[in-house]
This record gives sequence, structure tokens and C-alpha cells, in this order.
Amino acid sequence: MLPDTRAAAEQAALTKQPGWQRLRERYRQALDREERRIGRALLNGEPVDQRDIDRRRGFWAGVQAVLDTPEQAEQQLDRWLRAQGGDRT
Repeated sequence: MLPDTRAAAEQAALTKQPGWQRLRERYRQALDREERRIGRALLNGEPVDQRDIDRRRGFWAGVQAVLDTPEQAEQQLDRWLRAQGGDRT
């Protein structure tokens, strides 16, 4: 199946942009802060709502899925090109 090569190429190009890299780094920092906050609460014996943790886990998984889209598009293009006997240069 032929992927939408233009859209995939545009998404893959995002990974080369400094702003995209900064966004990914900010995501990692925010997730680290969130994990530390929950960890501190648990270690201090504070009540932690499991539903809230599950909701936050789903939120962060969604953010990660969005941030992974350009890399997945690039991988899809590479797989398709290899299947066609070509190579991306």
C-alpha cells in the first residue's frame, strides 16, 4: 500500500526542527515532574486517587502518541521504500 508520501515526508521533517526537539524535551521534563510529584505523595503516605492516576497516564500516553507521529511516519516511509527495492537518500 502506498503511504501518503507527502504527508509522511512533512511529518518526518518535523524531527529535524529545533522547535520539535524542544517540545519533546519539555514533554519529558513535564512527565518527569509529574512522576516525581506522584512518587513523593506515595512515599509520604498521602492518599492518591487511582482514577486520577489512570486519567493522567492516559493523557501522557496521548501526548506521547502525538509526539511519536513524525518518527512513525518516517519509519513507514522507510519500510515502504525498502519494500519497493529503493532507499531513501
